[in-house]
Amino acid sequence: MTALTNIHRREGRMVKGREIAELIDRNPGTIRNQMQSLKALGLAEAVPGPRGGYKATAEANQILDLDHGGEEVAVPVVRNDVTVGGVSASEIAFNKVMCSQQCGSVPKLL
Repeated sequence: MTALTNIHRREGRMVKGREIAELIDRNPGTIRNQMQSLKALGLAEAVPGPRGGYKATAEANQILDLDHGGEEVAVPVVRNDVTVGGVSASEIAFNKVMCSQQCGSVPKLL
């Protein structure tokens, strides 16, 4: 979602699935599947065809809180119910978005 939003805001055009795949080092088929999930949740729109692609909806922009001015947001890292000090997250990839009760994620820590 972040890759989609960043490209769309920077370039002001629909974003191809293969662009997202290249940026986040994933298979284009995986991106198409994720985009279907995001569309079902009302977080992405798609336009078919050679000039088409994807873009985030207004709801997605609101959820991502893109109006916070680009400053870093402090999020505690907790492992086994213990807050871990001295680390920060550079990326959080959500691998399940269809069910909010079972949303899984994989953080990349520094």
